[in-house]
Amino acid sequence: MAQVIKKRIVKAILWFILSIFFLLALIAGAIQIPYVQTEIVNYISRHYSGITGYDISIQQISINWFDIIDVEGLRVIDPEGNRLIYADNIEIDFDINAVLNKDDHNVDDILIDGAEIYLTKITVQDTLQTLNINELIRRIKARIRKTTKKRQYLSLDLLTLKNSTFTYVDPERDSIYNGFDYYHFTLDSINGTFENLNSVADTLNLDVRSLTTYDRATKLGVNHMTTSFSVSQSAMAFNGLDLKVGNSVIQDTVIFKYNSTLDLSYFNTKVMIAAHLDSTVLHSKDLGLFAPPLLKFDEYYHLAGDFDGRVSSFTLKNALLKFGQGTTLRGKISMDGLPDIQETFIDFDLNNSYIRPQDLKNYMTEARYKHLSPFQQIGFSATFLGFPNDFVANGNFNTDYGPIVSDINLKLEDDVTKSTYSGTLEMDSFNVGGYTKNNLLGAVTVKGEIKGRGFTLEDANFELNGKVESIDINNYQYTNITTDARFAKEFFEGYLKIEDPNLKLSTTGSIDLRDGINIFKIKAQLDTSYLHTLNIVNDYLFVKGQMDINARGLEIDSIIGVANVSNAYIKYRDNELSIDSLSLLSIKKTDERQLILNTNLIDFVAQGNFDYTVIYNDLKRLFYEYKLNLKNDKEELIAYYRNKDLNEYKNYSLNYTLNIKDPNPIFELVAPKLYVSPENTISGNFTGGYTSIISLDTKIDTLIYDNHKFYH
Repeated sequence: MAQVIKKRIVKAILWFILSIFFLLALIAGAIQIPYVQTEIVNYISRHYSGITGYDISIQQISINWFDIIDVEGLRVIDPEGNRLIYADNIEIDFDINAVLNKDDHNVDDILIDGAEIYLTKITVQDTLQTLNINELIRRIKARIRKTTKKRQYLSLDLLTLKNSTFTYVDPERDSIYNGFDYYHFTLDSINGTFENLNSVADTLNLDVRSLTTYDRATKLGVNHMTTSFSVSQSAMAFNGLDLKVGNSVIQDTVIFKYNSTLDLSYFNTKVMIAAHLDSTVLHSKDLGLFAPPLLKFDEYYHLAGDFDGRVSSFTLKNALLKFGQGTTLRGKISMDGLPDIQETFIDFDLNNSYIRPQDLKNYMTEARYKHLSPFQQIGFSATFLGFPNDFVANGNFNTDYGPIVSDINLKLEDDVTKSTYSGTLEMDSFNVGGYTKNNLLGAVTVKGEIKGRGFTLEDANFELNGKVESIDINNYQYTNITTDARFAKEFFEGYLKIEDPNLKLSTTGSIDLRDGINIFKIKAQLDTSYLHTLNIVNDYLFVKGQMDINARGLEIDSIIGVANVSNAYIKYRDNELSIDSLSLLSIKKTDERQLILNTNLIDFVAQGNFDYTVIYNDLKRLFYEYKLNLKNDKEELIAYYRNKDLNEYKNYSLNYTLNIKDPNPIFELVAPKLYVSPENTISGNFTGGYTSIISLDTKIDTLIYDNHKFYH
């Protein structure tokens, strides 16, 4: 009896098991029936549409034996009628046990073909706006939290994306037509492979094994991308990034941080960026799509460093930037105010850096480049603080012409001649002549406070309070110069002291030769001047004395004013002259000139309608004619007067008086063979023209010339 019961129990269990398999087979077979699949699609669509408030529909679904699902025509419409998601085909390969795992809902792989994603802002809760996809995710999460309190972990081993597009539209922002439009763009032909996708809470993680796409408007293409990627409502991270976009390469880590994904619409000002860049190469054409002024260049920028901040305000530490034919910047770069570069505050702390001016030519005006072009390379360690057109440069600069140490505030203008500077400047054997292409000048060593404008001999106008240790002028090195003065082309005003072995001079006053002003107001104490050693004259000439000059005019015929000299001493070759005092007054009216010379040796007065240069030339000619007549060579006289031009002579007349006190000290200097007895007076008239006539009225007691003696 017991044996019969056992057989019946076994038989019942077998039938139960067979019934289960039969039921599963029946369900699996039913799922293959189009009608059943359609009902499943309708149920899923109604269920999730009801949960989310989004219109979700599927054209067709195919389930193959509980491990493969094919979905066609997936469509998700947001509450404002925008098609958020569309996919031609989705193929899901899964293990049913892994999907139903309570701790890890895992899918083996998903293939999505022909997907279209359209992100835009929609209004929720009166005036509150958010991205349509954010609202969908929020509603799904809210539903999940109602059904289970346990955090759900979702994972996907492999995702393949083919021929897809991604569109973002911000209806509240105007379009950008001269570059990448942050607010309205479409990424086309998206093809990619992604592994190890997982989602915990609001964070999605995945490994990008390959990704290509391009921007439909600008044609900027992502040619290659691999990275470990994660995204949440507050951050987006690209670790181990290798991105080739356009002609650029970006490596290694980039992290975006934001308060919400809406901040991405205000990327430059609201998104914080933390990045470690290594072996990054950026091309100006690619950057130009985000900073249009760069579009006109064709340049590669090699970049490395640690970026922290926003696009509008950031710091790049451990920076290394290379471009052009050798320009290299190292150190810290901070900028605040981009993308308006002229209103951007810069804080550069650079060391062991180099620039080649030729590399900067395309980035500055021709006028500014002209002042840098003489340099082949400038090496420096310096800080730059301020704005691009108004900054302080503090550091050491090594140039082709010598080193410069500066702490100077530069204010740059489009018209470079109006650019200003102020601060401290130090040069050590800087070759000014080489830089300015002026053979008269050489090296200068100077340290002092400088304030002014202009960068060339033509347009410089500056005040210098400091010490010139040395400066080479006309192949002589002047040393120990102290100055507190203003300098410009054809202008000097202030104090100057020179303590050179061959020139000891202290002077105050001004010289203004600009625009025909030609005013001299100078007080000077000249203690030593060896003019031959200074390469001013060829023969030995030493001069010392005190001078006070107040005059106008540069050319000798235009000079008017007064000059006073005292305690003067002159030694020319082996001859010497001392002058206790000298006063020279030149007065010119409309049709008359007066010259008055008073010294302790002679006094001279001349009055008439004459010019100094004309008198000088006429006297030379007159003495030459006297010489010809004394020689009495008729042929030479006839030839001279035949060639004498009737039209080149000016008619004038002057009266003169020469009071000779003691002229012999002067003659000892310029005509040592001549002696004239003192205390004599010479007066007369000089008439100029084709025929020059000179008259003298004098009584000289004694005149001796080269042992020829004349007595009255």
